[in-house]
Amino acid sequence: MNCQLILHDLFLLVGESLWPCTVLILAFVFRRNVRNLITSLTEAKIGDKVFKFGQANSDRILTDVAEGNITSPVYDQPKFTTSQTSIKWEKSANLFWLGNDLEWTAQTILRGAPKKNIVHGLTQCYHHSSELGLGTTDAGKLLLNLKSQTELLSDADLNRGWRDSFSQRIYKVVHDFGVLANANQPNFRPNPNA
Repeated sequence: MNCQLILHDLFLLVGESLWPCTVLILAFVFRRNVRNLITSLTEAKIGDKVFKFGQANSDRILTDVAEGNITSPVYDQPKFTTSQTSIKWEKSANLFWLGNDLEWTAQTILRGAPKKNIVHGLTQCYHHSSELGLGTTDAGKLLLNLKSQTELLSDADLNRGWRDSFSQRIYKVVHDFGVLANANQPNFRPNPNA
């Protein structure tokens, strides 16, 4: 009887561990396929919550630039209608917060924030650009236009495609303001090797 009890318990133990062992063996055998499947996962839904994964286009561009695959995002050169002398470069706090708020807004857009947060960021960006005298530049006008467009949309309109495209337009504003700033500083060196 004691031997039968031991065999019975042994069969139960083997039976109970068969399923987890099978899963571990399959995971090991198909680990490359599972890894590829996980990296291609873009969305998961649990109840009414949706989680989105993957890089936005602007993230991919910045990664490519950092890895040396491309030199920089391609933008048309801005047309300047504002005199460099009318820009108030000495307003260092506005200059700092303009750069900060432009990046914050682009990241807020890409990370799926609601419309009110995006409009808040665009409002802050336009405020700082206006304080600097950049509101009348083409980039400043584009920024105001982006804010006006966003105010007309609903949260449901802010899908991933819109977010990727819109963040690229924010980075166009950053680029154009950067070209103005570069022109303001004689002998500007964009990196230590320049």
